[in-house]
Amino acid sequence: MNRLLCLSCALALFLISLLPVLPARSQPLAVQNVTVVDVTDGTLRPNQTILINGSRIAAVGSADDVAVPEEAKTVDATGGYLIPGLWDMHVHTFNNNDPQPPNTWHFPLYLAHGVTGVRDMWVRPGEQAAQVHTWRQELEAGTFVGPRFGAIGTLVDGPPPIQKSDTVTTTVQAQAFVERLKTAHIDFVKVYNRLTPDAYRALVDAAHGAGLYVAGHVPAAISIADASEAEQRSVEHLDGVHYACSSKEDSLRARRVPLSYYLAQEFVDTHDPAQCAALYERLATNETWQVPTFTVFRPWTSQDLAVLADDEGLVYTPVDEATEWQGLRDFLTFAPPPVKQGMADLYALEQRIVREMHAAGVPLLAGTDIGNPYVYPGFSLVDEVKELVEAGLSPLAALQTATLNPARYLRRTDDLGTVETGKLADLVLLGANPLEDVDHLRRIRAVVVNGRLFTQEELERMKHEVLVNNYREALAQPQPLGVQPLEPKVLERFTGVYQQQEGDAEAEVMLQDGELRIRLDDWVDAVEPLGGALFRVRDSNVAYVFHTDAGGVVWGFEVNDGDRIATYRRADR
Repeated sequence: MNRLLCLSCALALFLISLLPVLPARSQPLAVQNVTVVDVTDGTLRPNQTILINGSRIAAVGSADDVAVPEEAKTVDATGGYLIPGLWDMHVHTFNNNDPQPPNTWHFPLYLAHGVTGVRDMWVRPGEQAAQVHTWRQELEAGTFVGPRFGAIGTLVDGPPPIQKSDTVTTTVQAQAFVERLKTAHIDFVKVYNRLTPDAYRALVDAAHGAGLYVAGHVPAAISIADASEAEQRSVEHLDGVHYACSSKEDSLRARRVPLSYYLAQEFVDTHDPAQCAALYERLATNETWQVPTFTVFRPWTSQDLAVLADDEGLVYTPVDEATEWQGLRDFLTFAPPPVKQGMADLYALEQRIVREMHAAGVPLLAGTDIGNPYVYPGFSLVDEVKELVEAGLSPLAALQTATLNPARYLRRTDDLGTVETGKLADLVLLGANPLEDVDHLRRIRAVVVNGRLFTQEELERMKHEVLVNNYREALAQPQPLGVQPLEPKVLERFTGVYQQQEGDAEAEVMLQDGELRIRLDDWVDAVEPLGGALFRVRDSNVAYVFHTDAGGVVWGFEVNDGDRIATYRRADR
């Protein structure tokens, strides 16, 4: 049987599915029979109707209390749970260290995972800031398929800069830098590691004087306590916390290096709970927000490369980006066992610190640091919320870090953060209660961004388009993505009998001689991993991608030759 004939039925449907669907902005939208999750206190309000006019929520209440116009588009959300749109409060859309286009492939993946808003940590004045402004205008017009850019910042460091960023050493330079940002409608200054105390304070003074705020790292030359007293609004990655919580703070700060792998065990061994408690009190009093970004650190604690290679998000990542993650793979392969154990111990300590911070009233935000190895747009934000629960937060408190807290941080609680009349219609419809299990954030039935509805089918179609583009890139590569061969215990989860979704063809996935083999009618393909759940047939342009549900169970796969695609679902599901 010819492979292309097998795929031809799916081709027409797939190409039709890629046609853009523009919103009817003037048509009211009513979400009916839904349980609204009040993220302020965890109250569930069942059998609600939410009426949306334009970009705002016009009414919230029972069916008897909310009059739905005849011309309204209605969504029957029976059995569903409605939450405010999720926010990723630490992303990178632009490749400022490499001359590449912006990462617009992030946008559909954000929406497909319920992320309706982002804070971008490095947008340069000029073309990049202008591009964000255009995206914001398109969002208002209903033509932008992507998240709301709630705030954008620009990175600044001391010489020589760690990144390819601006540098500041004097008060005059600080004032000129901030003036450029204000003119470009940048919201905040992102401070970085090599700023001197004088340059840092000059930037803080200039920013506050211009109506901007300061966020980012804690420069090596100052303490996190100093940054908090200077009214730095947020600190990323728990930067500076381990030093401040150490009984040997001064000596460790004197040895501070850009990457603290080799200090990890010392941080653990010299951790002083009393010093931490004093720091928490200061951070809470000054409302110095913390963005732990667990997801950017978690891969460094992995003891198994195959686990990273099995991540679903990898198949959506452009090949050239994934190949740049070799540094992390080398670390996991060659770092001495005591160093790797120190990283794992430090991660456990960070979980404890975040739990204690929350108990002490230190405000927290969910952010991922997209652009780092094995951190994926959309996928990783849900992972971050789960990590916060694993650290000890309740599901409600963890959910607040991605909904209510971003609105508070951005000082836009009149517009964002809850499902209430008058607020912007950034909403996520879930198939199960996220307060019972935050993994239910993956069970998305629909997303509304600025009043525009994206159905589950549209969201899957958008993910497909990203996937197909990456297929073409992956198949063009002479080598896989630098991942280790997957172990049989990992490959076994893909095995089983599958049925073609668009026809009656049957497929069997088998494990033979340590290799994954896929029988489709009268041919058998031996496939090799390209990374994650993406495989290809050797010496061909045919690829297979497997899909999992929220519990990690494989439910189906797609076969793709670069242009045509067909879907198979596991026969027993």
